[in-house]
Order: sequence, then C-alpha cells, then structure tokens
Amino acid sequence: CYGAMSCNWLVGQKATAVMGMRCNTNSQWADADDNAAMLVSYPGCLAVLEGSWTVPAGISAMGPELYGSEGMAYCDLTKDGVVVKINDFYGNQTALQPLEPLPHMRNVTTALVHHLDTGEPLPSFLDIDVNIEVLAILDAGVRSANSGKLEVIRNIAWEIG
Repeated sequence: CYGAMSCNWLVGQKATAVMGMRCNTNSQWADADDNAAMLVSYPGCLAVLEGSWTVPAGISAMGPELYGSEGMAYCDLTKDGVVVKINDFYGNQTALQPLEPLPHMRNVTTALVHHLDTGEPLPSFLDIDVNIEVLAILDAGVRSANSGKLEVIRNIAWEIG
C-alpha cells in the first residue's frame, strides 16, 4: 500500500490497470502469501510494487527507485537520514542534501495534534479519496493474482456512490 500511495503521488495521475502475482516462499506450516509483486499501469509509465516478508532488512533497497529518460533516482538510508541520490546514464551521481525532518510529521498522531493546534491541513495521505485509490490498486492486484490476467482498476465495484 505504501508503494501504491507513493506512486500515485509521484505520477500525479490515477493508475489504470494491474498485473499481480503472489506466493508463499518461506513457510511450510501455513499457506499465507509472503511475497507479492504488482506491475501497475499509469498513463505514460509503469510502476513495479513489491512486498516481502522474507527479505531480511538491510539487504535490499527499501525506498522508491525512479527511472526516467535521463537517469534514475533512489533513496538511501544513511546515518544522517534519507538521502536522495540521482544517477545519470553516464555514471555521474549527485546526492541531494537531506531535508530537515518536520517534528509534526513524525507519525499520524503528531500530524493530527498539529492540525488541531494550528488549523494547517492534514497531510494528503490521510485523505479518504487518496486511500480509496490505493485500495482500488490493491484490489486489482489481488484480483489479478487470482485470475492470472491484467485487471482494470476502476471496475463496477469502485463506481458505486
């Protein structure tokens, strides 16, 4: 869900369709899926979303990786915080200065208290419409994993109301 929300925000458009797969790779005692991937289609781009309960923390990139026509950008967790690194296709790398953390964005509770104290808007990721779009992507991913087919996001179930 974090990946779907991040992609919606980064792309700035609604996703249209999903191809999803899931499997149990690590548990012989239960049939719960512990790995999943979705290929999400947006107008003009694709997103790959992955989720795993079996990859040990610290051995794979945990943040977004963005690939464009002139290079790629990714987030790297350092002792100083999250650093955005940009690589062009010629091997040159630039690291952006970490942003100063906002104390009121430490968690949802502090964001709500800050909103109640100041009247500033809540972060957009708390908006119901934003979260409904994320749920629609996840629903299409589950339907696709079940059907083995590309599933459109906005089916009749999401058009009620």
